[in-house]
Amino acid sequence: MRPVDRHAAARVLDEIGTLLELQGENRFKVRAYTSAAKALARATESLPDLIAGGALASLGGIGPATRAVIEELAETGASSYHAELRERTPLGLLQVLRVPGLGASKVRTLHEELGVASLDDLEGAAAAGKLAPLKGFGQGLEATVLEGAAFVRATLGRRLLSGADRAARALAAYVEALRGVEEVAVAGSIRRRDETHAEAVVVASARDAAPVLAAFLDMPGLEDAELAAPDAARGRLSDGFRLRLVAVSAEAFPLAVLAETGSREHVEALSGWATLAGLELHPRRLLDSQGAAARPAAEEDVYRAIGFEWIPPELREGLGETDRAAEGTLPALLREDDLRGCFHNHTTWSDGSASVEAMARAGLERGWRYLGVADHSRAAAYAGGLGPEDLAAQRREIDAWNEQHGDRLWVFQGVEADILADGRLDLADEEGVLDGLDYVVASVHSAFALDERAQTERVLSALAHPVVTFLGHPTGRRLLQREGYRLDLEAVLQFAAAAGVAIEINANPRRLDLPWRWWHRARVLGVETAINPDAHSPGELGNVRFGVDVARKGLIDPGAVWNTFAIEKVRGRLARRAAGGR
Repeated sequence: MRPVDRHAAARVLDEIGTLLELQGENRFKVRAYTSAAKALARATESLPDLIAGGALASLGGIGPATRAVIEELAETGASSYHAELRERTPLGLLQVLRVPGLGASKVRTLHEELGVASLDDLEGAAAAGKLAPLKGFGQGLEATVLEGAAFVRATLGRRLLSGADRAARALAAYVEALRGVEEVAVAGSIRRRDETHAEAVVVASARDAAPVLAAFLDMPGLEDAELAAPDAARGRLSDGFRLRLVAVSAEAFPLAVLAETGSREHVEALSGWATLAGLELHPRRLLDSQGAAARPAAEEDVYRAIGFEWIPPELREGLGETDRAAEGTLPALLREDDLRGCFHNHTTWSDGSASVEAMARAGLERGWRYLGVADHSRAAAYAGGLGPEDLAAQRREIDAWNEQHGDRLWVFQGVEADILADGRLDLADEEGVLDGLDYVVASVHSAFALDERAQTERVLSALAHPVVTFLGHPTGRRLLQREGYRLDLEAVLQFAAAAGVAIEINANPRRLDLPWRWWHRARVLGVETAINPDAHSPGELGNVRFGVDVARKGLIDPGAVWNTFAIEKVRGRLARRAAGGR
């Protein structure tokens, strides 16, 4: 068996933790393996370098037992302990465990009492009404389980953009180092910056494709590897996520990158425009009116030959972008370096892992001019939410920072106030508390099961409160984990536009909320936004880049993004909002 890389080893450790949990092991043993997986994933050196240099032993979260598993994986490509646990556990239970509402203890009960060992078994038992009589289940859970099982089926083998992007870049780096490779590009839906992905596609140019494809087929950690075409090979990783490599000549490279980036609808529309221009666009060739092959040196040249300006990959979804290009009306898109700060972040005052000062210094390192701290309000007791006295103490700490460093980076104080089930804002009944803050992010964190009408009225009631500046993660979705709550988004967007409430793009890769498709409507209504990483640590401030992807795909005018405002404009807008204006 081939040796595994650092990321594959981390996945094995994480699965060991899950298997132990399913078998009822104590939580400390489970945590040892899941913590080791996270520590290994965060490391920057390769697995062989970590072991040879002795750095593995010094990584926080890795103990003797987990280190032994890692070393065995590095040496042999497999873990005997992992294999033993898999042998004792029906692997279909790993999929069952992903169903919302089912923790490890419930999954064990289902397996022991009903013989559930797969999603098929689970759906059959729920449909037959066998779950309700079990202790700790109940009638209401069966409908939730059936809905959740369908959701899990639809997401099997998929990864968030953040994880898919890492896999694509790792594949690109592996291929780029191969002998004879001249150029490499990430393509597919990852290049278009969609939210979730089933596959990473990399295109390489090489004088001889055969040895490049052969090296791919022998890549560490790749399963079910096979040739898919004379110029392409594919395989999958242990979680079902697929990798595909296309290897072509240098002449075909720009056309292959365009074709493999897609989307299919975009390429078909572009081919139609090429025909009107007297050309034939093929996945590996561009022919002129005489049937002679054109030789574009870059992807931009393909668009130019058709008579278009280059269309950014984020827009290539077949939603009229080729018409815009033909008319010369493609808009300027937001760039990450347009951002001057952000507003929704957490510190150790609630459930963050870093102090106000540490978060502010991280903002300074990014070259930002301001940073907003919006820790949870008191209703979020699970997250250490803040009450009035806590907010007053935090204000003193923020004021001290601003007095010393505000000329370089100013910290604004907000709060992420829970929208309670009846539409009231948490802390709103405490006289002057919310009014004393620079802004309020209003978010739903509970009562997700309300029907659409009640949930919509709840959110609209909160947005009507004059202190609300931003609506946080408006649909409540958690990508690959749960759907959002039922909400009339059209009504919410219209109300927000009229009330002057900005709707957040929550840039956490698990949220990316409000989704980009809704921004095509929101921007028409005049809704403004702020790209917020919802950071709980300094490193998570970098999640803003995923929010920029959403803004670009949603064609949001950079001028409608609060993060692009100069600090004087932010202060002015916050002051007007606090005074009841827009």
